[in-house]
Amino acid sequence: MRPFLTATLFVTAFTGFAFAGDPVNLLVDTKSKTEELLPAVAEQPLPLAPVLSGKETLPEKAETAKAAGPDKVELAAIYYYAEQKAEARVQAEFRRLKRKYPAFEMPADLYMPAAAKAVDEKALWVLYEKGDITGAEAEMARRTAAIAGWKPSEDFSRKFARMKLRKSIEVATKARAWQAVAAAGSELDPATEKEPDLLWSYIDALAALKQTDRLAAVYRSMLFREPQNVLAKKDIITTIEKATRDFSPADVRAVVAHFSTDPVIAAGLGKVTEDLVRRNVADFNGDDSRKDALPTEEIAPLIEAARRDERPADMSLIGWYELKIGNPAEAGAWFRRALSAEANAEHAKGLYLALVKQDRQQEAFDVALAHRQALASDPVFLMNALAERFAKPETGAIDPAVMQAYSEAILANKSADHSEILAWYAYNSAQYEASRAWFTKSLGWKASEARVKGLALSMAQMGDRQGLIALYRAYGTQYPSIWDDIHLAKPGKGRKQRPKENASFIDRMEVGAVTPVEGNRVARDPAVATPQKATIDNGYLAAFKAKRYGDCLMALQSGALSADQALIKGWCLLGLKRASEARSAFSQALAGKGSTQADAAYGLTLVLLQAKLTDDALSVVNLYPMTESRKREVLSEIYWQKARSAFDAKNFQATLDALNARIAIAPEPGNLSQLRGWAHFNLGHLAEAREIFRRLDQHMDDPGVRRGVEATFGNVQGAPR
Repeated sequence: MRPFLTATLFVTAFTGFAFAGDPVNLLVDTKSKTEELLPAVAEQPLPLAPVLSGKETLPEKAETAKAAGPDKVELAAIYYYAEQKAEARVQAEFRRLKRKYPAFEMPADLYMPAAAKAVDEKALWVLYEKGDITGAEAEMARRTAAIAGWKPSEDFSRKFARMKLRKSIEVATKARAWQAVAAAGSELDPATEKEPDLLWSYIDALAALKQTDRLAAVYRSMLFREPQNVLAKKDIITTIEKATRDFSPADVRAVVAHFSTDPVIAAGLGKVTEDLVRRNVADFNGDDSRKDALPTEEIAPLIEAARRDERPADMSLIGWYELKIGNPAEAGAWFRRALSAEANAEHAKGLYLALVKQDRQQEAFDVALAHRQALASDPVFLMNALAERFAKPETGAIDPAVMQAYSEAILANKSADHSEILAWYAYNSAQYEASRAWFTKSLGWKASEARVKGLALSMAQMGDRQGLIALYRAYGTQYPSIWDDIHLAKPGKGRKQRPKENASFIDRMEVGAVTPVEGNRVARDPAVATPQKATIDNGYLAAFKAKRYGDCLMALQSGALSADQALIKGWCLLGLKRASEARSAFSQALAGKGSTQADAAYGLTLVLLQAKLTDDALSVVNLYPMTESRKREVLSEIYWQKARSAFDAKNFQATLDALNARIAIAPEPGNLSQLRGWAHFNLGHLAEAREIFRRLDQHMDDPGVRRGVEATFGNVQGAPR
């Protein structure tokens, strides 16, 4: 996240000059002299208060230049007097040289033994040239121990220290150890440093650590130097290019305007101007709160650049912009050009959505199919793009390549919903072995009544009596209303059995045999009567099964309702989104027995959870029976709601308690793990929070996770939105 500035970052520093007029105008005032302006700029205070500490400041600016010192000839006398131990003459000579050269200091080796002075440093310089810091330090330690009073020359010490500083910055930057980079970079003087690449690393560290005050000061010191220390023009350009990452477009434009009087720099900053436009459009595209189209003058430079340079990224950026402001035809044209220049998932997604917005579904499907390999990187998108064709098999035969792409996306994403869609497609195409396999996968990922029924129908068509018995034992109580529709395929000649007295439900299903048919239905044997239960009470059960909820309620209007009827009424009301009435019906149905009471309890908890009445839902779970799978489903939602509510109330320990209760019964998805990380963070458990966000960052590309990583590793306060 870039620093937010309430005023132009670079420009606000110019207020207080001895010039009249607005500071922005001052930057472009051709009457003022750059030599007069720059020294004043360098002395301005920071525009922002420090982020982490009010004591954060940059080192004092070093002297711009040192006066020339004495040469070896002029120093000969003071060395001679020192060797003679004539201290009075040493001091007199020192005062003379000091008057002549104010910066002169007593030589460090003045009283060093002659043996130490005579030591050759050639070996040290060889190690220095090799960049062997460890070897040079070892050699200096050896000499210090072996030669009394020995010290490396001032020249070597200065250059060796510089080499160590550069090495430490380079190594830490490569490792993204920003605290270490910032610590080493603080030894640099941004107003005089002659190696700007070190300052750029320092800038990267300050940006990563969100130290906006120091970041602004470093940029300002680099760009607005005194004439004798000014950066090379190419380095000024590079520095401003980096500033586009860290500051608002308005801030950067002010600096670009200031340097525009230099033709070389102005030419080099042309790319910066275009990047500012790109960033402005990208920010608009990513901000859901912004709906109105940008002014023409803001979008026009990007359109011109896209037509001139044919950059696919620019075309795509304009495409997303046009799509957002409601021009899908324009968006589609840009995405098609981008896709022709560079076939990737981003451009294919854009073109697909632009075509869908124009109700050109077949063309959209063709785009998804043609670019299925690229879209495989986003299996959710690919599944949704291909799903409609499988949900409507009457549109024609499906290419095996499409089938493979869809199935691979389903497996990659473990999508129960799309697995069910593919299973029904296979069933309706009389591919019962395939439908059985996909219904089994879908049911394994998430149970539902439709998936159990689909699997049972597939088994029935395959004549798998034992499989049906096992499935009924597993789900018969949980989904009691589907089994009347399940009949085994007719057995071979001579194998039809007569019903036994007191036969089980599954045995009776074998008697009600059917002949497999193509299409999406299973035809009953005409000799088998429809169960009486489906026709009583004016057909309310049949209406419910057909999802004709209004007809169901009409059939249940007269007379007092039994617990079973109240249960069906509750489900119909819930299907019509009449939650308060459904709550009353389910409450009445709790008076029933066995599966009726369990189903009523389940329905009532769903209604209560929709209304965020978490404690009431928990009471129902504790008071009434419920199947284990439903109980896990309901408790998972209850503990999630409790965790979110506690977090919103800033009760972070209660948040963790609820999440711990939930994870004991169900896997924890990424969004809940993020909530756990922020709860630890706000409780001061930095190590736990850091580990959670680090682990999430390895598996998720999510803005919330990135904020968590920045907050925990950068020690910056933050919280999810």
